[in-house]
Amino acid sequence: MGTILADRYRLLELLGTGSMGDVWRAVDERLARLVAVKVSPLTNGSGDHPALRLHREARAAARLSHPHIVTVHDHGEAVVDGQPVAYLVMELVDGQPLHHTVADGAPPVADVLDWAEQICQGLQAAHSAGVIHRDIKPANVLLTAPHGQIKICDFRIARAAEHSRTLTATGTAIGTPTYMSPEQIRGAKDIDARSDLYSLGCVLYELLAGVPPFTGAGWSLLVQHLERQPEPVVVHRGDVPAELERLVGDLLSKRPQDRPATAVDVAERLRVVRARLQEPVYAGTAAARTITAPAPARRVVPVAPTVPAASVAPARRTSRPTAPARPDTGRGAWSAGLATGLLAAAQLALFTGLPGVAQVALAATVGGLVAVCYTLEAPEPSDRPGEVRVSAVALFTALVVAAGVLLGLLVWSPAPWWAALLGGSVTGPVLVGCSSAVRSLVEHVVRRGWLHSDLASTAGLINGCVAFFLLAAESRASLVGAVAVGAGVWLTAALAVGALLPCRRPH
Repeated sequence: MGTILADRYRLLELLGTGSMGDVWRAVDERLARLVAVKVSPLTNGSGDHPALRLHREARAAARLSHPHIVTVHDHGEAVVDGQPVAYLVMELVDGQPLHHTVADGAPPVADVLDWAEQICQGLQAAHSAGVIHRDIKPANVLLTAPHGQIKICDFRIARAAEHSRTLTATGTAIGTPTYMSPEQIRGAKDIDARSDLYSLGCVLYELLAGVPPFTGAGWSLLVQHLERQPEPVVVHRGDVPAELERLVGDLLSKRPQDRPATAVDVAERLRVVRARLQEPVYAGTAAARTITAPAPARRVVPVAPTVPAASVAPARRTSRPTAPARPDTGRGAWSAGLATGLLAAAQLALFTGLPGVAQVALAATVGGLVAVCYTLEAPEPSDRPGEVRVSAVALFTALVVAAGVLLGLLVWSPAPWWAALLGGSVTGPVLVGCSSAVRSLVEHVVRRGWLHSDLASTAGLINGCVAFFLLAAESRASLVGAVAVGAGVWLTAALAVGALLPCRRPH
């Protein structure tokens, strides 16, 4: 009963279908063992070459022998019902893809750490053999029953590290858009192991948050991978340790050189997080907030995913879409306001002879305005790549400063009126551009979110302007010197305020 393939493999049950053909549960009659057999026609009439990719998958997987990688037993070509086909024979895994664990709720953090460490071990084995998977995603990671062992499968678009460029048409990106690295999207020639680590970061984010780091379809999804920073994991789930959140952020860095270098490095950081979770004080606190999921039913699945890799195809959305959360502004705004007021008070005390009460009143007014303005408006980053991004509060601050410069040039400067107008006119746009640059610097140096970086930039701008006006008024420095000191105070104060702001959203 059942079709005999290559006089050896009896096809028993169809397990799934995809762009690469059908996957069958079969029995190897020569060795009397159950196997999974992927069968693909030698031609599909679309100009694609599924058989070539099937053979490439066999060659890539044949180089690997590891407990966390699905084993390939055999491959070849045969004739079924008069049609030539290519086939790939693999171990039959009793388990389920990881994306099924997210469908019913976020799994415990301890389980995610265990699975991620096993994925790292499998990836390191592949990378050490010179194989880049290029399609790491929950559907390609199997969780076996009953011991919860991880198995990485589907190497059909894997490539040797020294030949990592895709075999498809020039400019076509191969992979699953929801999990593709920026360099993979660009079709870079030098894709290496860190591309798989970016995809692992996407998988980790989804397992922890219940949603992928970026959602959407087509080009808009790819642009997010190229340009946007994802919401911190803790926005979606409050029991994620800070060390694990930082690791996910590092894995999702846009530039490969900013990510961990190897899967071994990632596994080591995961072990540190696991050890931290096992500390009695932390474990008791985290356990009370852990979001658990009911254990899903086990079933036999094919070792190849039913969700095929696609050339810039619409991404899979989870069954529980979540609207992006707006940043929490309260604590950060008042922290930035307090820091702004203290720095302004220090400068007033150093450079002026004002009474202490007046200094405190002015400083409190400046700091309070910063806090109130940011509390009333929670700015969000733009989705448009290349756009100068600055909040309305920062824009208003720059315009007020520009108006002050214009007034000062007109009233106290010996320069002609047209020079004063020109200087005041260019000050605003220059400050807006510099605000965006300082915000970006704070984001990358002290690793704060967009909103907190904007807060820090505005606080620094106010203090830089206080320094500039005080120096200019007291004639303690030339105009160029006053500008230089003001710029230095702006940058230093922005970094200092950014470092003081909370790095994650309170829950």
